Amino acid sequence: MLKISSALCFGFLGFGLLASGAMAGSATLFECQITHECLDQEACAESGFELQIERSAGSSDPFQLITPAETIDGVFMDDNSPVAATHLVARQTGAYHMLTIQTDGALRWSVHMPIAEMAISYFGTCEGSV
Repeated sequence: MLKISSALCFGFLGFGLLASGAMAGSATLFECQITHECLDQEACAESGFELQIERSAGSSDPFQLITPAETIDGVFMDDNSPVAATHLVARQTGAYHMLTIQTDGALRWSVHMPIAEMAISYFGTCEGSV
């Protein structure tokens, strides 16, 4: 059975090992801890990296996903918190990201890469609100 590490999954996504920091004037909406990741239909593996979701002052994007490897611009946010889940969609070259943050903080993050014919799902928890 294939075991996938966070670094390997980032490699599949074409991420470099670049550190990203918060942008000046940005506001952190959510701080998330990724605990598990699943590559297509392989068994899930434990993970351990952080994701920040920020709103940037002066940006036309509704939010940005900040990973240990890169910053991804968001294209849509449906904020129903604290009554219902918050949904976010982001896009980058060759990949589409869909995130759902439940009112209890549970995170589901799916990255679909149609050209590579694969998907990665991440699970974890988030703190914060929009």
